[in-house]
Amino acid sequence: MGFINGEPWMDAAIDRLKGYKQALATADIAYDESLVRNGDWLPLRGYEAALELLAIDNPPTAIFCGNDLMAIGALEAASERGLRVPQDLSVLGYDDQELARYTHPPLSTLVLPNYEMGQKAAEILIDMAIHGKNPRPMTIKVDGPLVKRGTTAAVPERMAGRPFALREG
Repeated sequence: MGFINGEPWMDAAIDRLKGYKQALATADIAYDESLVRNGDWLPLRGYEAALELLAIDNPPTAIFCGNDLMAIGALEAASERGLRVPQDLSVLGYDDQELARYTHPPLSTLVLPNYEMGQKAAEILIDMAIHGKNPRPMTIKVDGPLVKRGTTAAVPERMAGRPFALREG
């Protein structure tokens, strides 16, 4: 599975790369740096990076993008290369932006749980204010659910043996 990340110096991109590596490890898929491209969160770079990934000798059967805008660029690259999404290539975004529903096919994506993150931050601030606690550095993880739409599918049987193939199940 290929990965088009955001700008590598940003915390969001660092965390998304960690998550990508963790997901591969969980699925017993070796991390392959040649399947990772840095992006800039915009559709043009998603398009360019997807074209790069699709041009390698053993191109990925799936591409995960660090946000929905780059995924839209990846969809365009797949179309330009004559690939059918999701039959030939699965594409997954991140953020669940409103426009993800209106791509063709509609973009599968992971939700960026803005409401839950804001609620958790407010709860912590209120607790600190009520109990007179001093601020301290902390990391709190909030899960973002998967929204399955039309750009992801099970790995075609002819691709199942490839080490970077995305498997559902």
